[in-house]
Amino acid sequence: MTEKEKIELLKPIMGSAKMATRAVEFLAGKVYVPSVEEISQEMRVPLRTAAKVRSSALLSGSYMMSAKSMRISSPAVAAAMVPELRFMLKEHLFVITMTGSYEVIGKHDISVGSTNRTIVDPKDVYSVALADRASKVIVFHNHPGNSLQPSPEDLKFTNRLANAGRVLGITLSDSIIVARSGFLSIYTTHPEAFEKSKELPKGEC
Repeated sequence: MTEKEKIELLKPIMGSAKMATRAVEFLAGKVYVPSVEEISQEMRVPLRTAAKVRSSALLSGSYMMSAKSMRISSPAVAAAMVPELRFMLKEHLFVITMTGSYEVIGKHDISVGSTNRTIVDPKDVYSVALADRASKVIVFHNHPGNSLQPSPEDLKFTNRLANAGRVLGITLSDSIIVARSGFLSIYTTHPEAFEKSKELPKGEC
């Protein structure tokens, strides 16, 4: 999406081309959606205007932010790229594709499930990775119930994805659970889920 298209998208929300331009310039390069207070302070605008800027960023997701210029340096940076997942009422599975040096190539919403699970095949994840010519991927799914505890199915699915990635030469760098209360990196808390396994059980997130 071009700069002009972003401005046109925000004009009805911000009320004028001038304010839409300021919002686009402010959001460019951000790796997370700032709070209303942060936006108000940095842009020097009233809280009401700051709330509009934040809503625009949350609704438009990666369109407003220069995702392709970002490098994933930690699970926190990765989780900050999917703020919309925190408040979704059904489970979604997102994929961020990356170069070998962790530079972001793209972000994809590839699956929508029910309030407590989404069934995904590894080919759905790796088809977008292959299309993006990615070397690494991070997958995310949300828990609408607000629990950050990975289920046995989450761990099985992560293991299945990691093994499928090895076959294709694409590294599963992390699998991150997102909820209203925060996020959890399965790679950090359950590294055994990424170990090579001969068994590939069917997984449900």
